Amino acid sequence: MDLIEKHAEFAQSIEEAERANNRLAMLGGECEAYKDILKYINDRIRKTEKQRSK
Repeated sequence: MDLIEKHAEFAQSIEEAERANNRLAMLGGECEAYKDILKYINDRIRKTEKQRSK
């Protein structure tokens, strides 16, 4: 019986690890999206400043 319980606990911990890994991957994707947005905004600011200085 102990062996079955240990396997059940191990399976649960694998599922929890997979959920955590999926969440981490999702957050990584969100981070990349925010970086892209900031890059775009900074580029637009630079272009606007160049146009004003002409």
